[in-house]
Amino acid sequence: MIDLIKRMDLAEVFDFDKFHNAFRQLLQIAKGGECLNIASYIEENPDLWNNYDITKTRSITQVLISEIYSLYELVVDPDDNIIISKVEKKAPQKTAEPAIRELVKCFLETHADEPQDLLDILNYVNQHRKSSTSYNSLCSSLSLDKQVFKSFGNRKWGLCSLPYEKIFAKTIADTHDTETDLTSQNFMLRYSSKRVHKPTEFFTKALSNSSTLCLGLGYFSSACFNVLACGFAHFVRNGGNMRMYINPHVTEDDYNMLRNKDHDGIEASMLQSYDRLLQTFSRRDKLFFKCLSYLISKNRIEVKIVLLRDNGIAHEKFGVFADSSDNKVAFNGSMNLTAAGLTRNIEAIDCSCSWHNEESIERIACYQEDFDNIWNGENQDVHVFDAVEFCKQIVSKYPTDNVDELILLENEV
Repeated sequence: MIDLIKRMDLAEVFDFDKFHNAFRQLLQIAKGGECLNIASYIEENPDLWNNYDITKTRSITQVLISEIYSLYELVVDPDDNIIISKVEKKAPQKTAEPAIRELVKCFLETHADEPQDLLDILNYVNQHRKSSTSYNSLCSSLSLDKQVFKSFGNRKWGLCSLPYEKIFAKTIADTHDTETDLTSQNFMLRYSSKRVHKPTEFFTKALSNSSTLCLGLGYFSSACFNVLACGFAHFVRNGGNMRMYINPHVTEDDYNMLRNKDHDGIEASMLQSYDRLLQTFSRRDKLFFKCLSYLISKNRIEVKIVLLRDNGIAHEKFGVFADSSDNKVAFNGSMNLTAAGLTRNIEAIDCSCSWHNEESIERIACYQEDFDNIWNGENQDVHVFDAVEFCKQIVSKYPTDNVDELILLENEV
């Protein structure tokens, strides 16, 4: 299985496509029985790198090990060695099956009027091959050849060479800077800190592949921003736009201010809490606020503060992600968006994808309606006001105007 998230994080350093082209040439000329060490091979071939950095060798090797097994069915031993046996060498010669991408190209050329659903493409490919491929493998394979194949979102794929004039026009009009595609990711129904698929995996995938985010946070704390950091820089680079409401921890005096309509006093109190958080921020927290600062400076984010009219704290922890084709992914959970909640406690979130079924579409619409009601001040149980000074403080303390700097910082984190 090809991990597109890890690939994306390392793409500025290493050219994975160039490696596979070179590796396929090695397979073609191999006599069988050769031993190839992956780590040594990439270190000795600097032309495979976009920005040669030997400290990234281990991370790149781990990604390549998985891809070599997935694409060529070759096993890498614990020392990163591959033995190319004679049987594995001869296997491709015995297989007269057409290449998967050639079949896809043929199918798309015969349906040149519009992009085709990936399930239809998959059925065509498997009808013309003895050995079938899977949905995820096909999606990953097409994603590797972006000069030939183009994703239009909502499971639609086409050829870059074909003039889908209406489709291209709509795509350009609906995107901000970069086309994003949530459907390219395999989202689980449930993520838990004690399962293989953890909540941090969900946030990384969703942020890296979406263009808009409506986020309702139940707590204003360093920890909740800490766990949302990874993937956020890619969201910024994608041209992402965001709306976020937050609930600060407030005292009885704060509520007295609220009853007196002293919103300035509430925000001043919140800024004091923010200043205290700055003293304990880690590099990951600073990354999140640098990303927020960039979005604020570019007018691509709105932040509001939500307080209950009665004593208590707004406990919503949910959000709705959308890509450039308006495919949506929503999450909701009883958990706290804190470091402990996402990593140590037995906590979980549920995930819904709009392209799965009608029930998921309805559930996501309910989440969006709840968010909009609070955001627009239509919920009678809460007070909502703009966090103007809060945003000014973020820009002042974390000024940045360089997206590449954010990506590099995210890779370090």
